[in-house]
Amino acid sequence: MVLKENYSYKNTNISFEYNTIDTDKKTIVCLHGFLENKAIFNFLYPDFKEYNLICIDLLGHGESGCIGFIHSMEDQADLVFELLNHLKLKKVNLLGHSMGGYIALAFLEFYSECVDTIFLINSSSKADSETRKINRERGIELVKKNTNIFVQMAIMNLFTADAKKNNSDEIELLKNNALAMSTKGIIASMYGMKQRVDREYLTNIHENVIYLAGKNDELIRAEEIESEAKNSDSKYYIIKGGHMLWLENPKEIKKILKENL
Repeated sequence: MVLKENYSYKNTNISFEYNTIDTDKKTIVCLHGFLENKAIFNFLYPDFKEYNLICIDLLGHGESGCIGFIHSMEDQADLVFELLNHLKLKKVNLLGHSMGGYIALAFLEFYSECVDTIFLINSSSKADSETRKINRERGIELVKKNTNIFVQMAIMNLFTADAKKNNSDEIELLKNNALAMSTKGIIASMYGMKQRVDREYLTNIHENVIYLAGKNDELIRAEEIESEAKNSDSKYYIIKGGHMLWLENPKEIKKILKENL
């Protein structure tokens, strides 16, 4: 059974779901990506009943509100820490997809004593390149002019041609959920990602950072993740799929989690 609750963070509603909260169990905290919500991790609940599985709507996403005009990765990490404190959970495994991975690394920087293992799915420890920052600025300007067009384009750009064919219903749902987000929430996260700092050094310090790269990911390329992982001697997997591995290859994600938790 999946339970849903709300938590007040800085006078803002935060929505999260979980199967159990048991301090004697290991915990997995799931952090979704940009324009996504906690529901992307629903595929994990049936196979991870022996864990506390907690899925959070991050600031400005899903049913969670905004706390400002910029949601930094540190803001999001602080939210996760405060929620875990509220739930009296001391040590967790973090599973972050794309932006969720950036947040997981920010959490590791400030709350390393609370972290066992971090799984970075379609994510990187590096800061945005200058080109990526320029593209985010262009995206922000488009959101201000026409949020609907931006969301439609952004969601479709996350999928390979094959994934678009095979997951049309799921993509439509994802698009509709993203269109329900506020313009403020979308822009706040884009600024937060653009301003994030490079945290590659953390992967040299913390031995349990594990990368899951999509073989056909056109946003965060597998060869870049392979190089990044090798630089820090981190474990990595290159698996079939693009940038949305949680939808394209959930079976492989579950297998890797089971092997490494």
